[in-house]
Amino acid sequence: TPNPWGVGAGCDFLDKPCLNRLEGIKGTTDPDCVEGATIPDYGKGFFCKTSGERGCSPTHTHKAACTVFDYKFILPLELPDTPYQYFDCEPSLGGPRFLDYCPIYGSTYGGNLLGQLDCRVPENQPRLGIYSEQFGTNSMCFETDTGEGRCYKALCDRNESKLKINVRGEWHTCNHDFQSIVVSTG
Repeated sequence: TPNPWGVGAGCDFLDKPCLNRLEGIKGTTDPDCVEGATIPDYGKGFFCKTSGERGCSPTHTHKAACTVFDYKFILPLELPDTPYQYFDCEPSLGGPRFLDYCPIYGSTYGGNLLGQLDCRVPENQPRLGIYSEQFGTNSMCFETDTGEGRCYKALCDRNESKLKINVRGEWHTCNHDFQSIVVSTG
């Protein structure tokens, strides 16, 4: 499967910061510190903003956690340069160096191995199968408002050029990128 990293995101994806850090709120411990960040439109689906955040891999095949390192504990000590410090309250935090320290969904979590977070593996169903998730060869990871990526059966309707998602036996049509679809999972 080819990696869709940055496909269709435009020049801003390469030329501008991956997070808007100045739109956060003033910190409670340091009033001069701005906490929080927002993901610009060109970065949605590619970047994340906090180390505990969970979502989906760029290929939408796996559940994943936001990859953030604390570079003050990595030798040789090389902190992100000022333009790449996306966490104003903690300038030593950042995503992978080769991505200009941009945080991305790419880490495992909860003691799981990478293969255990793969939506395409039916054997993962009993281990992680909550929220009416479906693991199998035709399943993909979708971002949700539950604080974690979820695995559901999906198909590409080539006649309509639309993605369809199956939740609890009901098909839902996705008409555009980042569309929110309200479904009942329980």
